[in-house]
Amino acid sequence: PSRRGVFSSPYGLPEAIRRLQQAPTGLDALRHMVATRATLNPDIWPLARILDSVRREDPAAEITLQNRLAERLGACRMIVEQLARDGSLRAKLEPTIAADLLWAFTSLRTWEDLVLVRGWTAAQYEERLVATLLRLLTNTPAPDTSSVSKRSDAVRSQRRRLRPITGFIDR
Repeated sequence: PSRRGVFSSPYGLPEAIRRLQQAPTGLDALRHMVATRATLNPDIWPLARILDSVRREDPAAEITLQNRLAERLGACRMIVEQLARDGSLRAKLEPTIAADLLWAFTSLRTWEDLVLVRGWTAAQYEERLVATLLRLLTNTPAPDTSSVSKRSDAVRSQRRRLRPITGFIDR
């Protein structure tokens, strides 16, 4: 979707939120959230960077960003509550901590570091993040994604030899 389409298209943010809310299980909701981040972040990222660059001087930009972060945290809490209801939340993991971890792992900055800086593909981001979150937050075994990841790593490595990533500064 185009940048405008992220917010208005049938496949954009409103549809993603609806699908997340209607997920039949907490595991489905978790997987859907990560898939949505992998799909929509490339279009959201440029807009978020602009807002982030002016937020200290522009109160409206700061409020917009804070509202978006609060909405995402609310979605993370909803997913964790559903995991707990389903019996899928890892034993002895407090729901508040689980929601905070889900919120941090699915942040735009994490996506930026892994996809833009480290060169992960959207597919690698999605499969690796889902596997990590399943291990971290649930009692559900993570799928074995090693064969897909190895193929994707080989393609990425080959691309890097042809065109090194430049212009990014580690934070």
